[in-house]
Amino acid sequence: MRRLLWATALAGFMVAPGLAAEKELDLVVTAYERWIDTVHGRVKNFSGKKAYETTVIIKFVNAKGKVMGRQAVKVGDLDSGEERSFSAPIPEKYRDVRTFLFEPRALWRKRR
Repeated sequence: MRRLLWATALAGFMVAPGLAAEKELDLVVTAYERWIDTVHGRVKNFSGKKAYETTVIIKFVNAKGKVMGRQAVKVGDLDSGEERSFSAPIPEKYRDVRTFLFEPRALWRKRR
């Protein structure tokens, strides 16, 4: 089962001098598919900057729309325009879940 899901990166924290989260820079989960016990997807950096320490937060959502759990997947650094795949095992207790929400996040170098 293939689905397209578009999302923007939102990260509201600063972790080191010279690095910051900027909402106008886009990271997008371009596609995903669910296998029996795994979610596979692709995330792309549409910004004009390199995204450092990119992570995709996967939320497992039940039929009532309640988030049952979360899982973080480290993707690594993404250059501008770069796309990379990711995979995450689906914990046994969330295997009945049919909906996933994705939140790609990264750190960005501050403008000088």
